[in-house]
Amino acid sequence: MARLCLVLAMIVLLAFAPGAQVEAQMQSGPPPATGSPKLKGKRVYDPANIVIVSGTVTEVRRIAPLEPNERAIVVLVVKTPQRVFRVLMGPAAYVDRQPVKIVAGDQVEVNGFRVTTRRMTRIIAIQVRKGNQVLRLRDANGHALWRGMKKPGI
Repeated sequence: MARLCLVLAMIVLLAFAPGAQVEAQMQSGPPPATGSPKLKGKRVYDPANIVIVSGTVTEVRRIAPLEPNERAIVVLVVKTPQRVFRVLMGPAAYVDRQPVKIVAGDQVEVNGFRVTTRRMTRIIAIQVRKGNQVLRLRDANGHALWRGMKKPGI
């Protein structure tokens, strides 16, 4: 599971910041529990980095996997009055099975945590609210709700 989180994070970084060296913020203390979001082996979930962003979805991207046995992931591009954010949702296979569908033009409120690299800040979504519907992606500790879901080809 830790490998999945690492691979997802790396895919997003490669898609949006080719060649950038990752400098993830790391929570001090004991090693993270299995399934915690990680980036280059470092835990990126930190309750101090929780943010709520409201804006308009300008694009829903599907990032293809780099390897055949990995999962495609869904990334939202959300425009707020101040800036544009890239929001990592999770594996397309999980997001597609949820009853809440997010499309370009939707007004959303994203509850997630910030991950900053040299080139940009991204948000890893915990949940996305669209009107009175809520798409839940991670639990209160940042653990993915799709844990245990089989990868394609396995």
